[in-house]
Amino acid sequence: MELFKKQQIIPDEISFNTIIKGCAQEKRLNLAFEMFEMMKKSELRANDVTFNSLIDACVRCNQMKRAWVLLDEMQ
Repeated sequence: MELFKKQQIIPDEISFNTIIKGCAQEKRLNLAFEMFEMMKKSELRANDVTFNSLIDACVRCNQMKRAWVLLDEMQ
């Protein structure tokens, strides 16, 4: 993640999805959303895997309202 932040590597959708999924598993919701915002700023498109991982992070962190917002955005 530090390499992403320092822009020492050029991440792709798979890299972002992998980190977001790891954040979900570690219940690091804020970091997951930070990576999601970085993904958007990089002009990469979020896909089903991205949204699934973010929704999973929300559920694991008992943030159901955020999960519903993501579901709306996903549709």
